[in-house]
Amino acid sequence: MKYGIGNWSEKRGNHRAILHVDEAATVVWAHIPWRRRDLQPELKDTIVINTQTGERVMNTSQMCILREFGIIVFEAETAGTYEVYYLPNKRTGDWWFQFTEYSPPANTARPGWLAKLRNGAWRFNTFQAKVVEIQARSEFDRFDPMEVIATFEETCKLTLARPNEPYLLFPEDRKFPIRMTDDLPLRWIENGPSSSFKGTACRNEYYVFQIGLYALQEIEDIKFR
Repeated sequence: MKYGIGNWSEKRGNHRAILHVDEAATVVWAHIPWRRRDLQPELKDTIVINTQTGERVMNTSQMCILREFGIIVFEAETAGTYEVYYLPNKRTGDWWFQFTEYSPPANTARPGWLAKLRNGAWRFNTFQAKVVEIQARSEFDRFDPMEVIATFEETCKLTLARPNEPYLLFPEDRKFPIRMTDDLPLRWIENGPSSSFKGTACRNEYYVFQIGLYALQEIEDIKFR
C-alpha cells in the first residue's frame, strides 16, 4: 500500500483513503486495508467525498469495519476519485489542552438505496473501487511505518516459525520511534527479528537506538548488559 500526505480541513479527521472508480454505479464497494491501531473502529464514522462535486456521498454503508481492513459500500454518481475519511472527529477545550471525540457512525443513506443492499440484488451488478493511497493530513499525523499494524495472520506466521523462542527482539533506528505496545508494526514483519543493529553516528555523538521486545511467553526478569 502506498502512503502519502494530503491537504484538507481537519474537520474531517487526519486520515483518509483515496479511491478510484472507473464508472458511475448505483453501488460500488471498496476493500480498504487501512491496518488501524485504534480499538473498536466500528464505532467510528466514515465520510465518503466525491472529489468531482466536492460533496459528501450520502448513500454509504459500513459493511465490515475491522482494525485490519474495512469494506465500504457507496453510490458513485460519477466516475473518478473518491475520498474516504475514516477518523472524523471534533475537538473541544482550550488550545493548550484539547479533547478529541470521534464521530459515531451516521446513517445518511436513503431507505430505498439501503433496501437494495439488504435484498442482495446489488451483488450481481457491483463495481469495485481501487484503493490508490492511504494519506495523512500532515507529516506529524502519519501512521506509517510504525503505527501500521500487522495482521493477525502475519503475526501468527512470525511467531509459529520460532516455537522455542521466549521472546523476539526488534532493534530499531531512532528515525522510527516505537509507539505501539499492543501490536507489531508491519515494518517488523517485513524486516523480521534480529540480534544485531547497525547505524551511522556523527563524531562525538551520543547515538540513540531502540530495542523492541515481543514476549512469546511470560517473562518476569529482563536485564540489559
